[in-house]
Amino acid sequence: MTTGAGSGGLARFVLLVLGWGIVLFGAWYLSAKPISHVTGWIGARLLHASAPVDRVRYSHRDRELLFAVEPDDRTRQRNRLRPTVVLEVRVNPLKYSFGLPLFLALMLAVRSKELARNAAIGVAILVLVAGVGIWLDLYLALASLAAPSGGPMFDLSAAAREAVALGYQLSTLILPSLMPVVLWIAFEWRAIETLVRYDRATSGPAG
Repeated sequence: MTTGAGSGGLARFVLLVLGWGIVLFGAWYLSAKPISHVTGWIGARLLHASAPVDRVRYSHRDRELLFAVEPDDRTRQRNRLRPTVVLEVRVNPLKYSFGLPLFLALMLAVRSKELARNAAIGVAILVLVAGVGIWLDLYLALASLAAPSGGPMFDLSAAAREAVALGYQLSTLILPSLMPVVLWIAFEWRAIETLVRYDRATSGPAG
C-alpha cells in the first residue's frame, strides 16, 4: 500500500522525487563527515583483514579520508623499509555514498507502510556498499605503490590485482548510482505496479 506516487500518477511521483532529492542531497552533504567516518571504518576493517598490513588508521580532512597504513613485517623486510614506515592514502568517500539521498528520495516519494523499516535496511546496505568501495579504492592504491627498489610494494598476484581493479570500477562507476534504484524496486515493486496502472488508466484514450 502507498500514500504517495500511486495516488497521483507519474508526473506527481517525479516532482516528489525531485523535491525530496533537493532536500536530502543537501542534508547528505552537510552530514558527510559522520557518514564518511562509518564508511571509512568499514573500509579500514576490510583492508586490515585482507591486505598484508599490520594497522590501518584514518582521519577526516577537508571532506576526504586520510588513511595511514602500516605494512606488515614481511612487506617491510622484503622492501627493506623502516619499522616505523606509514603509507598515506587519500580517498574521497562522497563518491561512494551519494546514492543515499537518491534512495531515500525514491522511498519518500512512494511512502509505503513499511517505509521506516525498508529505508533503514536500504541505508544500511548502501553504507556497507560504500565501505566496500572505499576498501577497494584503498587496495588499488596500495597495489599501485612502488617500493624503493622499483618493484611493487605489496606482493599481490596478477589475478588479485585484476580482481581489485574490476571491483574498483564496479564500486565507483556502477554500484553508487545503480544500487539505490535496485533497492527501491526490490522494496516497492507493488507501488511501481500501482503507479504504472494509474498512469495507463489516466493516459488512455477518452471514451
